[in-house]
Amino acid sequence: MRFSVMTLVLAISVQCAQCHTIRTDGAKALITRAKTLIAAASSGSREAQAVSKYEEPLMLLDRAWQLCNKDPELYAQIELLRATCYDGQAKYFEEREALKRWADLASKGNKEKAARLMMMEADECADKNERSEAIALYRLIARRYPHTEAGPGALFKATRILEEDARKYGGLTTVALEYENLLARYPHSQSVAEITIVLSDVYLSLQKRDRAINLLAAYVQDNPGNECSTAALSALADIYWNDGDKGKAISLLSSWVHSYPDGKQSPAILWKLAGLYQGIGDLTKAKEVLETYQRRYPKGEHGAAISFLLSAISRKTSKIPQED
Repeated sequence: MRFSVMTLVLAISVQCAQCHTIRTDGAKALITRAKTLIAAASSGSREAQAVSKYEEPLMLLDRAWQLCNKDPELYAQIELLRATCYDGQAKYFEEREALKRWADLASKGNKEKAARLMMMEADECADKNERSEAIALYRLIARRYPHTEAGPGALFKATRILEEDARKYGGLTTVALEYENLLARYPHSQSVAEITIVLSDVYLSLQKRDRAINLLAAYVQDNPGNECSTAALSALADIYWNDGDKGKAISLLSSWVHSYPDGKQSPAILWKLAGLYQGIGDLTKAKEVLETYQRRYPKGEHGAAISFLLSAISRKTSKIPQED
């Protein structure tokens, strides 16, 4: 019987190895075919540079990504070829009449307006799920207008699309590097807070909890009381809460409320803090926070909900026997 079991295990191992080899070979074949198509699409004619010419190789590369078994060498080849496709599309976009008009605006000193118009075109592509076209345009915007706010914003949007694909097929480590490069390249961009929060979520997906915590904590520390930092603070509290460190989550929000009672995001933090107290069953503290919210912001967006919650808490606590 032992011999039969060992034979079966060996057979399964051999079959798994063969499947792995078949998948890898399939990925290599798709990559080779994609290279051929990209070389043809990159030829000198205007027609050959049309965006549609890159659709098939990009589809082949997507399939190769699914088959490559996370092989680092194959993955690197796929990413390099994808970048080539996006750059090829960008060259095509540069010849479009709309982009020529935007270039005229930029040449007259109105670069911000030109960048905004290009961003609208890219956003429209993204809305239509024309993902490769959107990425190409976003990267073109960043290349043409690197010193406008549209530059980092465009690269962020391109990376968000890549992140969606990576969450389906793998490759989040590369996406994390893209976000890290964005933060290093544009440390003063208006998108920094959002990039920070998104990158922390990618870190969590990669099981890098400490990096997520350090990233968010550093942003909150460097931007005390900043309106954007409260979103990072809230995300940080969520990490502690989900990990079971509920006291730490509550302490973070409570300290912020005491330090910045008049902050623009104080209502949102108070509302979240009350919910956390309710989550641990401390109705007395939850009531105190809700009453603080009601007193400071009588016309706040949660006004009706707070009145209902305070009534419910009062009814519940009145039924709890008091200790002598």
